[in-house]
Amino acid sequence: MSELIPGEFAIRTFDTNNYLSWSSGTGTVITSATTLSQTEKFQLTIYTPEYTLIQTLDGRYVTVDPLGGLSLTQGIQETSLFTLIGPQVMNESYEGSAGPLFFGFNIRTRNGNFVSAVNGGGMTFNAFLTDITVAQDWEAFSIVKSGDLGSGYRYLIKPFGKQIYGSAFSSLSSDFTLIQAQPPPGGYVLLTSSGFTYLTAVGGGGLASGDNLHTDAWKPLTWEVFNIVDQGDATYFIQTSSGFFLGYQEVTGRISTDIGTPDTPPPGWITKFEFLMARTPVHGDILLAIP
Repeated sequence: MSELIPGEFAIRTFDTNNYLSWSSGTGTVITSATTLSQTEKFQLTIYTPEYTLIQTLDGRYVTVDPLGGLSLTQGIQETSLFTLIGPQVMNESYEGSAGPLFFGFNIRTRNGNFVSAVNGGGMTFNAFLTDITVAQDWEAFSIVKSGDLGSGYRYLIKPFGKQIYGSAFSSLSSDFTLIQAQPPPGGYVLLTSSGFTYLTAVGGGGLASGDNLHTDAWKPLTWEVFNIVDQGDATYFIQTSSGFFLGYQEVTGRISTDIGTPDTPPPGWITKFEFLMARTPVHGDILLAIP
């Protein structure tokens, strides 16, 4: 069994929110990047029902180095096999708000230890430990989607640059399974975490506030179809069937379906959204620790 998951992923550390980067020249993996480029993108392959391969865009595999830490190898080795465990709720305060605001994965090695970012991230060398036997919060990583979202994968959706409990739409659903509408490219329908109902933009969008999103549709029709526009930087615009875009207001947490120009949103509004992995793909099942 071997299945490459569509698109790419960026992997960020819990403590510092730095990206994991790979180097073509040195064959190392470091945690000093604060912005996303090609060397901060990885591909994930379901290798067996238990293990995932983490691969660079130039075809090498992340592996546990015999001397400790992580390095890159040309071929698949036993030390290239990782298990992604999560996402779990991490207790941390952001922007003055206490509470569980971060959903993270632990990366477990083939021998049962966990990958840990040294100093929580920000390292240009000796960036990882791989001898941790009990995973704490700072051994967590967020796995953020980039590129092709695929169909049938489950995501937490959050405004770019904000830490949101569960989802930008947490009052409606903690996460969504994205299903490609047919025939492609026909946008996506968003199946709620109940597994039975779909997200609806009331009236097809165009409502600045109030009762503008529902999650009680049993059958996806026009108002349940969203065009998700890749911005090339692991963020996306979400467009309703009538052509408006979704926005998140930073101060109130309000969602609008009435944004006309997502590239230049009104002051205080965020129109870019991140899609964070919300299931462990190697198991093909939902493993959530969401209350």
